[in-house]
Amino acid sequence: MFFSIFFINLAQEKYNRVHYINKTMKKIIFLLTIILFAISSTAMAQQERSDKKSTKEAEKEAKKAQKEAKRIAEKAEKLVKYEEAVDAMNNRKFLYKIDRAQINNGRFYPTDNRSSFFELNDTITASQIDAGSTFSTPKIVYGSISDFKSSTDKKGTLTIKFVLREKTNIFPKNITMRLENESNECSMTIAEKKGTRIYLRGTIVPIGSEIIFKGTPVVY
Repeated sequence: MFFSIFFINLAQEKYNRVHYINKTMKKIIFLLTIILFAISSTAMAQQERSDKKSTKEAEKEAKKAQKEAKRIAEKAEKLVKYEEAVDAMNNRKFLYKIDRAQINNGRFYPTDNRSSFFELNDTITASQIDAGSTFSTPKIVYGSISDFKSSTDKKGTLTIKFVLREKTNIFPKNITMRLENESNECSMTIAEKKGTRIYLRGTIVPIGSEIIFKGTPVVY
């Protein structure tokens, strides 16, 4: 029943995402070092050229340098999020925030990632889909996993696979999740026994790093 209630679960749009402060000092220092290096390098290059160029050309170079520094900083931030996602997935303690969902080969439907999620804490799961309507609140479904496997290819794409058993469904589901390299963006494929396939897109964050809305548990 994990996402078969996708077209029934509707939600209240009341929730504010709470950003968290990264407590891993090593990763913070890494990110700040990259940013400071980029800014200082471009500033030095600008200073060396300023004596040889007109004011207009110097301003153009400064804007270009700022743009490059921003690009490097954004890339560094993505790398930090990627490392956090890898650790969370391998340790089986992650929150998958779902942005959109697709059933079989149909079109993708947007979901509210503040209340649409799949959470894994060791072997215990919690899942919920919020289609963004105001007629009813989303329902949360609990379950457990087994046969957890993890692998990383040469491009840095992390793939995890496991079997999901939910309390609302006697049939297990085969789950495949792929984390893109240098990013916390992730895809999820749910293969049900009856042949239905559900495709999801979203992002991975460590459990407890962000606050999400959890609806009413499904009565078993």
